Amino acid sequence: MLTESQIDSLFSQQLDSVTKLFALDSAWFNFDEADNNKTSKAGAFPWQKMTEKQKTTADLSLESMRYITNWQRFAEDYPLGSSGLPKVAKNPSTELTSLENKLWDTADGSRTLKSIAQEIKTSLLKVQQTALALILAGFVE
Repeated sequence: MLTESQIDSLFSQQLDSVTKLFALDSAWFNFDEADNNKTSKAGAFPWQKMTEKQKTTADLSLESMRYITNWQRFAEDYPLGSSGLPKVAKNPSTELTSLENKLWDTADGSRTLKSIAQEIKTSLLKVQQTALALILAGFVE
């Protein structure tokens, strides 16, 4: 039987692996959400049933983007300062940082990232990076 600390360590290792993927310079990948209701041999590992914990691909993506130190790889992917962020998810299933939460709360598609950055007194670049993380996680477009 694994302890809660050991289970947390396994999830941390998974997060580290995803973070390393995001750090690759010239890679493209797509995460598929596991179907825990599948009963075939190829079905998903039943994390939720066994540990009462599970992370969605959106959660892993967003959490991994928080650890990016070299954003140069994503420079061409930043949303424009003149763009808005329409929501495509009901509510994020992971706890948001303060800046992520501010962007989520204002994500109605009509307010520009530049105006949001000015309002919350944060650099446009930081707002663009955070917006990109929310986009890659599938919470906004």
